[in-house]
Amino acid sequence: SAHLTKEAARVLTEKKLCDALLNDERVGILRIAAKLDTLRHPHFLQRDRKAVAMEALRVEARLARALRMPELALEIEQISYEILELTYCASVPYIASAEAQSRLEQEQRDLYQSIVRAIFTDKGDDDDDA
Repeated sequence: SAHLTKEAARVLTEKKLCDALLNDERVGILRIAAKLDTLRHPHFLQRDRKAVAMEALRVEARLARALRMPELALEIEQISYEILELTYCASVPYIASAEAQSRLEQEQRDLYQSIVRAIFTDKGDDDDDA
């Protein structure tokens, strides 16, 4: 599995997160806290800030809502939208451009597909992803 594509590596990471969350929801709480700290202090980012913000919207904001932490989800969304230079409405996220809307919709479809794959893939198949 040393030669995974970027997408395959992301799916594998998300599958591992799902597996870990099934065993202990504190894993998700720690991930949310770590991402929120990263977003609050963007000057420490080694990676592309916009990529981190997109990932936060795709994963941690949803995770925070699923774990019944709407205040943290809202903060993650607000900071991420600011980094992405998009308009954000507190009650309903609003994307400034059709291109950005399309990109987020694709991210949502990708996340859904990776979760479905993670749920319906046997645990023994991890080594076959390469």
